[in-house]
Amino acid sequence: MESNTALVVIEYLGVLFAGINGGLVAVHKKLDVFSIMVCAWITALGGGFIRDIAMGDIPPVGISNYSFILITCAAGVIVVFAHLELDSMYWPLIVTDALATALFAVDGTAKGLIFGFNGGTAIFLGMFTAFGGGTLRDILLKDIPLVIRDKHFYAVPTVVGCILTVFAMRSAMQNHITVGVEAALDIIIVAAVIAIRLLSVHFNLLVPGAMPRKTNQFQATKTFMTNATHHMKDRTKAWKRKPGNGRSAKNRRSRLPHNDSAISDQG
Repeated sequence: MESNTALVVIEYLGVLFAGINGGLVAVHKKLDVFSIMVCAWITALGGGFIRDIAMGDIPPVGISNYSFILITCAAGVIVVFAHLELDSMYWPLIVTDALATALFAVDGTAKGLIFGFNGGTAIFLGMFTAFGGGTLRDILLKDIPLVIRDKHFYAVPTVVGCILTVFAMRSAMQNHITVGVEAALDIIIVAAVIAIRLLSVHFNLLVPGAMPRKTNQFQATKTFMTNATHHMKDRTKAWKRKPGNGRSAKNRRSRLPHNDSAISDQG
C-alpha cells in the first residue's frame, strides 16, 4: 500500500483532515493554541503511535516521520485561524473524518501484515490505527470516545474494511493477484467504508443496541406477585403474634356460652 503514490497522497490528506478534526474538538472545549496543536497531533498520529508500540516498531511514526508532524502542525494552524469557517462545513468534515478513519484502518492492517503478523493481529492493529488517536484525544478531554459514543455505522464498517484488507493483502502475498490489483482493492475498500459511513449519517441508520425482550414484563409481574405473597405472609405472622390473636379455634369456642344454659336463661 505504501508503494502506491495515490494512496500515499491520500494518507497525508487523511493525517491533515484528522488533525483538523482534532483541533476543532479542542476549539469546542475553548482550549488554548498549544492544546489545539496537541489535540491535532494526538488525533492524527495517536493511533499510529499505539500501533507501532504494539508492533515493536520503535520509534513510532508519530515522532519519527517529520512529514506527518509538519502536517499535523499545519492542521492545528488552519484550525486556529479558520475554525469558524470549518465549523460551518458539516458534511465536508464528516467526509474527511470518514476518509481518515478508513485509510488509517487499511494502512494499519497492511502494515501489520507486512511486519509478519497473522491476520487477526493485523485487524487489531488496523483498529488501533483507525480509532486510537480519537480515543486518546477523547480520554484526554474527559469525553466518552467517539468509537463508543457514535451509534451510526462508524466502527462496524471500519472493522469490516480491516478484514477485507487482510484477504486482499494475503492474495497479493500469495501471488493470486498482482500488486496493482491489490492497490486497487485497497482503494475500493476505503471508498466502501466511507460510503457506508456517509449513508449511515445521511439516513440516520443506527447500530442496534440490546434487544428488548417480552419476558421482561412477565418477569417483573412474577417478581411483584412473589414480593406481595411474602409481604402477606409476614403480615399474617405478625398478626398471630399479637395478644389475643393467637388462640386456637377450640379455645375460642370454649369461651362461648353453652346451648343448655342459654336455653334455661331464656326460659
